[in-house]
This record gives sequence, structure tokens and C-alpha cells, in this order.
Amino acid sequence: MADCDPFPEAADAAMLAALRRGRVGLRDALLYVVGIQTGYRIGELLALQRLHVQDGGVVCAALEVPARYMKRKVKRLPVPLSPSARVMLAEWLDCLAAMGYPQARAYVFQSLRGRNRAINRSQARYVLNRAARRCGIAGKIATHSLRKTFAERLYNAFLSRRQAGEHIDPIRRLQGWLGHKSIASTEAYLPKLNLPPEDLQALWT
Repeated sequence: MADCDPFPEAADAAMLAALRRGRVGLRDALLYVVGIQTGYRIGELLALQRLHVQDGGVVCAALEVPARYMKRKVKRLPVPLSPSARVMLAEWLDCLAAMGYPQARAYVFQSLRGRNRAINRSQARYVLNRAARRCGIAGKIATHSLRKTFAERLYNAFLSRRQAGEHIDPIRRLQGWLGHKSIASTEAYLPKLNLPPEDLQALWT
């Protein structure tokens, strides 16, 4: 989904409000928050089970998808979750237990249409697109927009640190967090980051 767009940061509050409607609104809002904060692919997010996000009944401070669910089975570094994301996740896990999904193997992003199964990619895309339309977000929105959003915001954070005098390579740092084997895969994200020419030039100097 190289041609999809990231979510604008200014729309986060509106997206969360739009997503939190209905019985599973908390689940949908959680998908958005975890997606933009971790950069995991949609298939990796949908594979998450309670045992992957909880330890001793407490939500983990960092999210780590098991390698068997990752693209090319390559393990990534654990990605820290914000305190607000952890609170939201704990709240949703309590809701799941109340709905009859207390088991360790219960999928986090339950479809609630069958016996312990996650929503599928089409459902996730529909949920995100519907919320985006309600918020008046233009552009092409897909499930990969979550990963694109993570990439854009993390790149901008790295670029700010470089501009402040820190000796880091923003694109190489981004490559590591996205788990790309090739730098070319990370570079493919750059056109959608709307970088000015001077920023692009700064990557290689």
C-alpha cells in the first residue's frame, strides 16, 4: 500500500471520537492508537492475543509481536506504548473478559462474530475509512495508513533531533524501527512524507 496516505496529526482527536462510537468503539479506537504508535503492519496487529499484551494481568509497557506473525518472520524491537494507550488497552481487555473472552489466547481485536477470532483486514479498512470520512480527511486511507503515520511522525522526530545538533541519520533510524531489510523500502515512504527538498538533501549530508 505504498500509495496510501498517513493520518494528519491534527485529526487524531476527531478520529478517536469517530471511532469510539458503538459497542466496539473502544476496540476500533485502540486499533488506531496502537497502529500509529507502533508501526506494526495490520496483519501483525490483528494477530495479537491477550498473552502478547499482558504480563501477570498488567498491560505491557512495550508491544512486541512474536516473530512467527511478522513479515519474513523477522523479530522487531519492542515498541513502547504511551500511558494513554496502555490505559485504553487495559480498559478494552476488561471489556473483552466481560464479553466472554478472558482467556490468554483471546484475540485483542475481536470480531465478536464468532468464537475467538480477530476482525479481518477488510473490516479494519472499513472502520478506518468510515471514521476518516466522518472527520473530513482527504486522501487515500487504508490500513497501511497506520504504519505510514508512525513512519511520518517518527521520521519528523528524528529529523528534529538531527537539526538540534544530534549526530543521527533519520532514515537509518526509521529503517530500524520499521523493520525493513532494505533501506530502499524505507526510502519508498519518503515521497508520502511530503518532505521539502532541503530535508531530503539533509538525509545524505
